[in-house]
Amino acid sequence: MKILSAASKRIRSQIAPAFELLYLSCVCLMMLEIAMPLPVSLYKGLYVATFITLGLKLLLKRKLGIKGYITAGRRYLGVLTLFILLFLYILADTVGVLYSPVPDFALSKYLVIIPMLLFFIPTFYYARTQNKLDKLYKTLALSGVLVGLLSLSNYFIFEFMPLAFIRRLSMIADYNRYAENLFVSLILGSFFVLNARFKPRTQTALLFLNLTFHSIIITISGSRRTMILLIPSIAAVLLYKAFYVARYSATERAAFRRLATGALLTVFCVGVVFAAERGFEWYSNIKYQQVLADGHSIPEENSVENVIESIGTGGMFSKRLVIWRVACDEAKTYGLMDILIGRGSGYEVYFYDVTQSKELAAEYSDLKNMPKYWMSPHNFVLADFLSGGIIKLGLSLALMGAVATRLVLLFARRPGRALPLLITMGLLYFNVFISGRYGIVYDKFFYLLFAALAVESVLAARAQQGDALQFKG
Repeated sequence: MKILSAASKRIRSQIAPAFELLYLSCVCLMMLEIAMPLPVSLYKGLYVATFITLGLKLLLKRKLGIKGYITAGRRYLGVLTLFILLFLYILADTVGVLYSPVPDFALSKYLVIIPMLLFFIPTFYYARTQNKLDKLYKTLALSGVLVGLLSLSNYFIFEFMPLAFIRRLSMIADYNRYAENLFVSLILGSFFVLNARFKPRTQTALLFLNLTFHSIIITISGSRRTMILLIPSIAAVLLYKAFYVARYSATERAAFRRLATGALLTVFCVGVVFAAERGFEWYSNIKYQQVLADGHSIPEENSVENVIESIGTGGMFSKRLVIWRVACDEAKTYGLMDILIGRGSGYEVYFYDVTQSKELAAEYSDLKNMPKYWMSPHNFVLADFLSGGIIKLGLSLALMGAVATRLVLLFARRPGRALPLLITMGLLYFNVFISGRYGIVYDKFFYLLFAALAVESVLAARAQQGDALQFKG
């Protein structure tokens, strides 16, 4: 028995690092596959391997640790409420499939929702301490850096993947999703650097390098919605750093010197981003004209310069307003039962295929040639109301409100831990308000940030109560 026990301990000691490696690799490949069209989905293989390794680990441990999570749920009802609301929202959407006009289409979103819900299991088992959470954040940040480097290499050095665009930088057709990946990497990477124990000069150098690198790529990706949030988000990062420099510097002179250096670096980095955007504009225009001269048939593309100009003129919302008006007109036709439960999951997309809206036809001249399910309301409020009525919309607002409240409470306790989640979740909220085909639960980042928020909240509460910063069980 002693021999078997010793062998079991040796195997467990080997499985633990294997599980960590598989889990973090799975997260990394998830990030890559969101932003890059990989020929083979290695993520799915690692996803399965992560669960197998976790199962072996728990089997050998002979202790699932469920008791610790149940206890945590009872003690921290605010965190438990988040999961209850998430479950109820998904349940309301699932019930909507039963009376959906397009049940097959409505069910397609669960190809993302179910795997991500299950991914909560290894995430909560792995990220039970602040140290493990930091490793998760670092993995997400470095994955975004890798995406950026591969994108630049593919565009400027060697084209190992087909270019999705010529006049903007993105590895996939959904450049907004691509930019979201880089934005999450920028914020998590910045706060990892700020919260880590680097020497002041090393920290400053890494921070501004990270901000400049990501800002360049997000700008030349041409994602207007991400660019809108880029400046205030970077300002929040720099203000956070300035606050701690002013508070913890040894002398006022040292604080002034470091703040002045930071201000000069900010100006310099803004200049670098501007110069990089102008250089990309020049180079991409030459490349675009060369492709046309070679006789290739490619769709017309907006330049990054035109995209930036449209932000200032309000042009980015011109089509949105038409889409929203059409959805509002459809909502006006709802009867009492429709107002209560909607017309079924997927109806918010289906009705655009059958609508007789002249305004939509005027905005999209080739409306009759569009593929099925080509359009959505581009607003979670309209989408949830049309598909699930006030019940589903109420649950959606309650879920997002509960998450926002939990973020504010965490910020009050640990601003340095809350700010990266607050900013990145803010991007997700902004996206589903002006876009988002299925709402926030279809976004893979939401599940990772949701899980991180839950763990951060429990760790903050336990630290305040004097408990150990980890789940017991």
